Amino acid sequence: MDWGERFTRTVVAGIKAYRGQRGWKVQELADRCTELGYPMRRTTLSNLESGLRKSITLHELLIIAAALGVPPVMLVFPGLPTEPVEYRPGVSIETWSATTWFTGEYGEPNGLESRLPAPWRLLRGLRRLDEVEQRQNRARLNKGKSRYRAEQLRAEGDNDTADLLMEQADDAENDLAAERVRLIEQLRDSGVDLGDSDRYRADA
Repeated sequence: MDWGERFTRTVVAGIKAYRGQRGWKVQELADRCTELGYPMRRTTLSNLESGLRKSITLHELLIIAAALGVPPVMLVFPGLPTEPVEYRPGVSIETWSATTWFTGEYGEPNGLESRLPAPWRLLRGLRRLDEVEQRQNRARLNKGKSRYRAEQLRAEGDNDTADLLMEQADDAENDLAAERVRLIEQLRDSGVDLGDSDRYRADA
């Protein structure tokens, strides 16, 4: 059995396990894939699970993952976090290491990504930007709470504490805005084409 067939069996085992967790029959999974826009035959899934079919296409993997409600990477590398997986022919590593390589969080275990550094920098830069934007959202929520508390303090005559509270909220918001601008500029300076989306405008 070659690596491709072994890898397909690993993926299919994950599909079967998640299908079982949902209590679905093969037909129900096929129906859900069809509902999501990709007609799936029950025989296609049955042949995969029985081993009659030796490979799975990328688009099949994606629609099955969507139907099951799991990240595709958890079908590609089941057994998180420590179960070994043969992520390329003859080379097995822990599933978490394979997952972070697949998603671009960390480099290929043998350092092969050093030959193509730009894609890895792009993924990491976009991930950091996404994290900053999430922190910005939390900071806005916290500022609203601080504003409400500050109004209470002023009603009690404690203007100094109210002013300090709002100053801290403003500082947190401004620091994150500056970090967002820095990350966007770093991406653009490294040659990344971020297009015209408002999300990637430094002044947005």
